This record gives sequence, structure tokens and C-alpha cells, in this order.
Amino acid sequence: MSSINSKFYLQISILIIMFCLLTGLILSFFIYPIIKKIHNQAYSYAISSHQVKDLTNRQYQIEKTLSQIKKTKSEKLLEKVSINSEALLINFVKIIENIANQSHIQESINWLGESQVNQKYSVLRFQIQINGSLENVLKFVQEIENIPTPIEIQEMSIVRNNKTKSDKNSQVNASVTFTLPGRMFEKI
Repeated sequence: MSSINSKFYLQISILIIMFCLLTGLILSFFIYPIIKKIHNQAYSYAISSHQVKDLTNRQYQIEKTLSQIKKTKSEKLLEKVSINSEALLINFVKIIENIANQSHIQESINWLGESQVNQKYSVLRFQIQINGSLENVLKFVQEIENIPTPIEIQEMSIVRNNKTKSDKNSQVNASVTFTLPGRMFEKI
């Protein structure tokens, strides 16, 4: 009787060991790759959301800086020089097209109108619609900020078209509204 019990316990032990080995194999070959894939996707999403937050913070900082500069920059620049708006406009459009070609993006410039700021001068309002990769759009905006023409960026918005693993390859639409000095009504 004791030998039957020991054989029974031995068989149960072997079955338990085989079950554990089989479970380990199933976990390592089937479930582990699925968990690893989910983990990698969650990690890439965390990186994307972090970069989007950085971009949002950068946009907020740019808008904050622009609002501080806006009050003094345009009046100081416009009071010093008289500008021929047609020549400035033609030159500016050429500069924008060159920067867009160098940045590998698609752009279109829309005229929003001319408005008189006060009795001294007016400003020309434009909007540039941009389509390209996030990296190239940011490069384009940075180049616009550095051109020698006295422009003032009023508003900027960036919207992602699709979601890809690499944020550098994300296609975005951006809109930049800005003003250029217009006509001087009286010499200062």
C-alpha cells in the first residue's frame, strides 16, 4: 500500500512539474512577447506625450515672450524707418518661399488685410499655412523669426495630422499669423 501511495505521489509530482514547465514555456514564448510589445508601445506613447507637452510649453513661452515684446517692438521699429509696403511685401514673399524650400515644407501665404494702428502708421496682416514634418515646421518658424524684416508674430498654432512612432516624422499643419510694417502716414 505504501508503494502505491509513493507511486501515486511520484506521478502527481511529475504532473505538477510538467504543468509548471508547460506554463513557463507558454508564458515565455507566447505571453512575454505580447507584454513586451505592449510595454514598447506604452513607452513610445509616453515619449510622444512628453514631446507634445514640451512643444506646448515652448509655444506658450513664445506667445508670452511675443506679448511682452509686442508693445515696444513694433512702435520702435516703425518710428525709425519709413517702409515702402509693396517692395517690402515682394521681398518678404520671396524670403518666405526660399525658407520654405530650404525647410522642405509646403506653405501658402494669405493676405488678411491692412489696418491702421494709429495716426502714424499701418500694419499689413498675413497668415502662413504650413504643411510638413514637425521638425521642418519648427525649423521654418525659427527661420522666419530670424529674418531681417521687422515682422511680429501674432499667433501660432500647430496641429498633428497623424500619429507615428517618431515625432520627427509626424506630419503637422501649422498656421502663423503675423504683421509687417505698412505705410507711414507722417514722418517722425
